[in-house]
Amino acid sequence: GRGRLEVVGAGADGGAVQLVHAHVDEGWIKKWGQREEPVNFIGLGYVAALFAAAFGKPVRSYSVTEVESIVAGAKRSVFQVVSN
Repeated sequence: GRGRLEVVGAGADGGAVQLVHAHVDEGWIKKWGQREEPVNFIGLGYVAALFAAAFGKPVRSYSVTEVESIVAGAKRSVFQVVSN
């Protein structure tokens, strides 16, 4: 899977999800080392789909940005979710 996702805030207008354990980030670091830009693009889509399903909205109803990233040295990755 994705690792360990925790929804830390959720509503129809958006919210936040943190990833305290991320297979993509940890694999990237092991193979190529740290990087300034996030690499968890699959996670962005997964979180957007999670919010759409939870609030009964169609696909592409949410935009997700990774504002903190394990691959960049953060203790956890944080995804900010906003309704489109």
